[in-house]
Amino acid sequence: MLLALGLLVQSRIQAGATLGQHTQIVLGHVDRIRALIEEGSRAATSPQTNRTAERLASVRRNVNAQLAALHPLVKNHAGMSSALSALSGAALDGLNLLDRYSALVRAHRTAQARALAAAPATHTLGVRLESAYGRMADRTRRDELSRIAALRLQTMHLEIALITAAVVGIVLTLFVAGRFGVAIATRLGHLAENARRLARGEDATPLLGNDEFADLDLVYQAMMRQIAREQQVNATLQRMLLPQKLPAFDGIRIDTGYVPAARQSEVGGDWYDAFALSDRCICISIGDVAGHGLRAAAVMGAARIAVRTAARMHDDPGKIVEHLNRVIYLDEPDTMVTAFVALLDIDDGTLRYAVAGHPEPMIIRSDGETDLLPGRGIILGADPDTRYETFRAEMQEGWALLLYTDGLVEITHDYLRGVDELRQAASEEFASSAQNIAEAIQNRVLGGRASEDDAALLFVGVTRLGIAAEDRTHRSWTLDARDAESAHRAKRAILWHLGDAIRDPAQLATIELVLGELIGNVARHSPGLAEVTLAREDTRTLIRVSDRGKPFPYRPNGAHTDLLAESGRGLFLVRAMSRDLRVEHSAQGNVVTAVLNGASS
Repeated sequence: MLLALGLLVQSRIQAGATLGQHTQIVLGHVDRIRALIEEGSRAATSPQTNRTAERLASVRRNVNAQLAALHPLVKNHAGMSSALSALSGAALDGLNLLDRYSALVRAHRTAQARALAAAPATHTLGVRLESAYGRMADRTRRDELSRIAALRLQTMHLEIALITAAVVGIVLTLFVAGRFGVAIATRLGHLAENARRLARGEDATPLLGNDEFADLDLVYQAMMRQIAREQQVNATLQRMLLPQKLPAFDGIRIDTGYVPAARQSEVGGDWYDAFALSDRCICISIGDVAGHGLRAAAVMGAARIAVRTAARMHDDPGKIVEHLNRVIYLDEPDTMVTAFVALLDIDDGTLRYAVAGHPEPMIIRSDGETDLLPGRGIILGADPDTRYETFRAEMQEGWALLLYTDGLVEITHDYLRGVDELRQAASEEFASSAQNIAEAIQNRVLGGRASEDDAALLFVGVTRLGIAAEDRTHRSWTLDARDAESAHRAKRAILWHLGDAIRDPAQLATIELVLGELIGNVARHSPGLAEVTLAREDTRTLIRVSDRGKPFPYRPNGAHTDLLAESGRGLFLVRAMSRDLRVEHSAQGNVVTAVLNGASS
């Protein structure tokens, strides 16, 4: 009896290993079919030769052979048989399409061949093929997991029977059988846990040993590696569809932040972009395509390019959005897209913008106060004749524009609360000298929480207006030392300007201290209009503050005698923190020049 039960347990173990091998064989055939279709596509689209038709015929024979090999493997599994039928139909349709395309090319009917390649039916067939591959692989894995669960249940029953039979034997037999049963249960439990982790898309600890359980676990690991490769491909696609690095604009600081959704196996449809239309005008856009997956990513890429195209034809944001709306309606029906498009005049700070169902961007003033931009417009793609209004706002030096997608403010499932959290984070991080203000704001809002949707953020700070024709080695800002808002605005603009060139946070903090003390010196001794100039000389950067007040005391060669006294302490700190400090007095006012270490403008 014990021998019979032992043999039955062994047969269940071997059945588990056979099941894993069966899955490997089926997935191997599916992968070879995909590779053959890709080979046929390359043959059809490559320069036509006398062997092109022969290569396509060979591909068709091999695909039919693979399909024929699959049929006996899945004939007893209804779900897999259905998936195989879909795969077979899609594969044969794909081969027929490649034959038609190759025949047109060989007949020198190039225009018809291009039309066939660009036809919606061709695109639909490609999506159908990808769906058929995925469905076949998914049904195979699900069938395997279901059969493993049944196998585990059967094996557990056999363990109980084995232990019960061992009880009637001698104590030693009971002890050995018990340990054997526990070992099998442990490994089966480990195997089942790996299967559950695989279903959730998580990593699994490899099952050590050289038995059938370890062999079956190797199948799981191979499946996990395949899923990981798919996720890597999706992540690469997401990065390629978004701009790798936004261009630099004189007088403008741009920081970006992007956090993908928690379900990283699918790409999203959020985008941001900024590009120059002329020496004094830049176009800024941000948008969100509903849903996830390759289709959402493809629509996102097309929408971003459509904005670029329309912006070069129209100088009105409303017209740009209307063009984008028609593109979405005609090319991507039943797709919901929101967008915000703006044109910023970097000469006078005029901001013209249009909204299409997108969350309202916010303006951050130099004192950290925030305001949501007014303006409304329905989502894109609903009606091709929709008209979108162009709104206006004014940006000033030291102010910033913050654009975002709803994944950032809907993490708590309370939109208004999310907007309030974003406003608070923007106000607090705005005053910092972070290297990437957008990422700092995003990290503060998310607080380590995983977002269910992609979250994109675009920070556009105005450091200087009207510099299109200026000398780039000398830049100046005018402020009124009697007005705290004016002083904050100038200080923030200068620090943003320097932030792109200085990567050392400690050095930037030193410059911030020097700048604050120089502006404070003007407010203390000669409150009124003042000019702050950044000048580059060789490898040095100079900060020069000119005012129109009366001369103030300064001891260039002597130490500050009383560190607790108000008078003279600021310039003493400036001298200690900079390479050199010069103070000049004249009938027109005072000029204080600090030479900074290792900075460049």
